[in-house]
Amino acid sequence: MLKGSLYLRGGGDPTLGSKRVTGGKTWQAVAQKWAKAVKQAGITRVEGNIYADVSAFEGPSIPPKVNWENIGNYYAAPASPLCFNDNSFKIHFKPQPFSGKPAEVASTEPQVPELELKSFVTADGKNKRDNAYAYGAPHQYQMEIYGTIPTNFTGFTIQAALPDPALFAAGALHNALREEGIAVGGRAQTLQTEPDYAPMNLLHTYSSPELKDIVLIVNKRSFNLYAEMLLRQLALHAGQKGSVQNGLAELEKFLTKNKLADRGGAVLYDGSGLSRDNMLAPRTLVNTLAFMAQSPNFKYYYESLATPDDRGDLLLLRYFLKPKHRVQDVRVKGGTIDGVKAVAGYVHDTDGRPVAFALIANNLASKDETILRIHEDIIKKLLELPEK
Repeated sequence: MLKGSLYLRGGGDPTLGSKRVTGGKTWQAVAQKWAKAVKQAGITRVEGNIYADVSAFEGPSIPPKVNWENIGNYYAAPASPLCFNDNSFKIHFKPQPFSGKPAEVASTEPQVPELELKSFVTADGKNKRDNAYAYGAPHQYQMEIYGTIPTNFTGFTIQAALPDPALFAAGALHNALREEGIAVGGRAQTLQTEPDYAPMNLLHTYSSPELKDIVLIVNKRSFNLYAEMLLRQLALHAGQKGSVQNGLAELEKFLTKNKLADRGGAVLYDGSGLSRDNMLAPRTLVNTLAFMAQSPNFKYYYESLATPDDRGDLLLLRYFLKPKHRVQDVRVKGGTIDGVKAVAGYVHDTDGRPVAFALIANNLASKDETILRIHEDIIKKLLELPEK
């Protein structure tokens, strides 16, 4: 019997309990592995609580300038030193074949304790895309969903952000222990202040995948959470608390040291680009791409960028496929937010030389893709640069 408590010490692995990365394990498998480690230590009962130690990070879990419409959705999930299941959950709607009728919530996956969902979503027979948004702040368990989903006969699913990923992880361990026949006297809680680990026994260590595999998801799949987590890792690596501000300070030092950004060439408020107040000069992107081309890790970086026919990057350059226009010679990272469409990356010209490029269009009044066709035309011309 353990007369004390169990502690989950979060180290900032963004992929914990996620299948996005090759070789990753589900959150259920991770919790089960933790529980088995407790059982193998000979513990049959835990008198205390299950604590999720989130002391490695500080400050807001979502950058302050992120749009309210985005907060609550999976692509703006809060960062946590103890990420779990990509800090998100699925919301399943009941079938609704009639346009204009309410879309009722059927269930969530996984079930989130104490969560209260109110749906104001309707079905739309004309729009075939998900246009539903979950509204809810970190640690807030009352969420509302607005917008539309396509009419359907089988149900429809969207994803939302977990209110408190670390608490959910601690709860998952609590349940997994019970399944292993281990009783817990206390409850799942989060811990903001680091306890004294010196007198404690380490039962299990879970290691993240390699950085190159995480970067692959960031770039090829445009996954905002992992980008935000890596920003905070910059701060942790420098011996500071993992916060947005500390991470941005380390990033600024890097850009300055390597002369990648001119004065005002990088005004950033987050790690993913969700903040509408971010300002990044195309020259800064081109300088960074050129810098990475000289890195000993360039192979991994280059392969993390999408080709124009890679569905992971939203097919921003889909017209390269009609017909295919040397897609193998193009690697891109796309970015979109209200009024902005951007693409940056590399092409290989007719002589096989790599050319770095960055194209950013701001203050777009229309949501159509006309500007992307212009970007495609420019990239095609870069592919055909004559020898100097």
